[in-house]
Amino acid sequence: MRRPTAFSTFVVTLAALAVVVAVSLRKASATTEGSGGGTSIVYHPVAALTRSESVKVHVTNLSKDQAEPAVRFMIMFADTRGLLFRPERVCEVRAGETCNVTLPSSACPAGFTKADDDQEHGKGPHRARCEFRAIVVGETLACSPTGAEGPEWMTNLELVDASGGSKFVSGPNAVLRLPREACTGGGNDTGAPPPDFSVPDSTTPPDQTTPPDQTTPPDQTTPPDGPALPLGS
Repeated sequence: MRRPTAFSTFVVTLAALAVVVAVSLRKASATTEGSGGGTSIVYHPVAALTRSESVKVHVTNLSKDQAEPAVRFMIMFADTRGLLFRPERVCEVRAGETCNVTLPSSACPAGFTKADDDQEHGKGPHRARCEFRAIVVGETLACSPTGAEGPEWMTNLELVDASGGSKFVSGPNAVLRLPREACTGGGNDTGAPPPDFSVPDSTTPPDQTTPPDQTTPPDQTTPPDGPALPLGS
């Protein structure tokens, strides 16, 4: 049975990122902290591809609990203006598994930038290159009534040359943790009111404004019923 998370929230996050990613990329640091102390978004540093190169984004679910359902990640690529230039990829990664998404140089949206010939300045011609940035968005998980934390994960970016060899690998170089939604309403709420631990208010004395009614004396017209007295006494 799948975890009862709100996947619609995940899709809305994607739509929002497609609109604001240009601003986000200018302001973001290497990682963005999510709710509950976890990390849901990683902005990889700007990288560049030359012709015949490719880049791989790796996302690993470091959880060791094989019974846990897979968690979802979105991998996106944006140009230097912060605009997404290819459809996002959604990976469902189970515990201990890694998702790999490859961006070949041929996927650069406008081809390669023109090579700047700086020979007149003594620098020689520059190779045409395609600059981009990779963004990884992890799913925010449903709250845990037991207070369990989200699974750990990590991501890195690998630049691969034409022969398939790794040129360099970059990333946050840290173990991250997916955030969880905050639990509201109290998972153990039984509906009964909480115990009253308040201290009785002793500042107000008992009400003595109305004294006992003593205006009417006891009725003494009828003597008590005693033994009969003899006549003439």
